[in-house]
Amino acid sequence: MNRIAEFLEFAYDVALAAGAAILPHFREAIAVEDKRNALGYDPVTIADRAAEEVIRAAIAHTYPDHGIHGEEQGRNVGASPLTWVIDPIDGTKSFILGHLHWATLVALHDGARPVVGVVHQPFVGETFLGAIGHDAEWRRARERRVLRTRQCARIEDAIVATTDPRTFRSVGETEALRVVSEGARFTRYGGDCYCYT
Repeated sequence: MNRIAEFLEFAYDVALAAGAAILPHFREAIAVEDKRNALGYDPVTIADRAAEEVIRAAIAHTYPDHGIHGEEQGRNVGASPLTWVIDPIDGTKSFILGHLHWATLVALHDGARPVVGVVHQPFVGETFLGAIGHDAEWRRARERRVLRTRQCARIEDAIVATTDPRTFRSVGETEALRVVSEGARFTRYGGDCYCYT
C-alpha cells in the first residue's frame, strides 16, 4: 500500500471515530456558543470540539510530525510539510437544527495541494473519499462504489449545488454564481458539505 492509500484509510478511520463522538449529541438539547466572525453567526457545540479532539489525538499518536489545522483549535505546525485539515462538523447550523446536511471533513495537504479528502456523515452512515491517484469512492458499512462525474460539455446541462448563496460576499463571487446558476439546468442551495461530494 502506498502512503497516499495509507493516509486515505487513516482519514476514513478518524472520520468514523469523530462520528462516534458526535452522534450522542445529535438531535439532543446542547449548548451552542457563537464564535462570531466576519460572516456573522458562527456556532460551535460540544460535538464539534469532541470530534476535533478525537481526530487531533489520533493524528498526534500516528503521525506526530504532521501539522494540524482544525476549525475549532486552530493550527499546529508540524516538522513535516504534511498538514491535516479538519472541520469536525461542516454544517454546524444544520446539525443544531437536527437536519442532515452536516459531516466531518478530514483532508491532508502536502504543502502544495490537497492529496486526501474524506467527507463522513455518521447519522446516514455514508462517506465520500478521494485521493490523488485513486478513484473517488462512496462507502456505507460494507458497501463500496467508485464515483464518476457525469459528462457535461455545456453549461446548459450542468447542475449547480452550493451552500447558502449569502455566503458569497464579494461582487465577483456573487456575479459568478449568478451567471453559472442562470445558465445551468437547475440550481439547488443549502446542501452545506454535501455540495463538496
